[in-house]
Amino acid sequence: MELIDLSREIFHRTQVHPSHPPVVISVWYDHSEKKRAGNTDFTSKALSIAFSDHAGTHVDAPVHFDSRPEAQSIDQMPLEKFYTSAICLDLSHVALRHAVTVAEMEAALAASGEEIRPGDTVLLHMATNDRLLGKPGYPHEFPGLALESVHWLADMGIGMFGVEAVSPAPEGELNFQAHLACAERGITHMECLANLDKLVGRGRFRFVGFPLKIRGGTASPIRAVPAILGPTAPISRSWSATISSTSHFAPASAATAPSSGRRRTSAIMPGAIMETASGSGIFLICWMN
Repeated sequence: MELIDLSREIFHRTQVHPSHPPVVISVWYDHSEKKRAGNTDFTSKALSIAFSDHAGTHVDAPVHFDSRPEAQSIDQMPLEKFYTSAICLDLSHVALRHAVTVAEMEAALAASGEEIRPGDTVLLHMATNDRLLGKPGYPHEFPGLALESVHWLADMGIGMFGVEAVSPAPEGELNFQAHLACAERGITHMECLANLDKLVGRGRFRFVGFPLKIRGGTASPIRAVPAILGPTAPISRSWSATISSTSHFAPASAATAPSSGRRRTSAIMPGAIMETASGSGIFLICWMN
């Protein structure tokens, strides 16, 4: 299994959307401050961090762009929204400030050889970081989605989409419209992603990007990580796992017993993330020597 880090670093004065406060990081205390308890000396270090809930790589909560009282804050969103099947579309050829059309989205999807399935996360590589990150134009000159393309994604049944820029659509009215469309269609999006180029041509993968549990939060920084599953290898000591909708695990000897339930036995790798055939359970397989 290969993990790819899609999150940008959060550091003092990280580039953020102009409407949000700056990231301010300072040393709260460090190892120059010695503490003593009994006969033991001790030093430690901690930072003070102040930033918007939209700082760095983050996901927007519906309450950010939906004014209705029932709109969910980040702590109210189901965790299942952040652990999904996903694909990445290559739109790196689009011009800066361009609004990507439905025809361009359809062409990128066809080129990927994949399909969009209900509940998918769809990541959109527009080469924004390559062209703008660290430059004055980063908060303003980025490409994004046309309004029709946001609705197209919603029509396909996605859960959320993600971009490298600070907004999902080009700056100005188009960006406001994209956020309002997300509210109307019940989807959301991630902003300030990194390393999307590493997913182009890699097919379907598992996306993981859990938010912080910020009470009433309008967004949250996330550690966005796709898991690309490779070929499995048998586990030593003749152990395998029986995975069923009843969440049962057994050694190989027990796995051969007759069963009327939906069950399968397979060789797995330590640390692999496995799902039940029915999709009702997810397991992290650990191996101890």
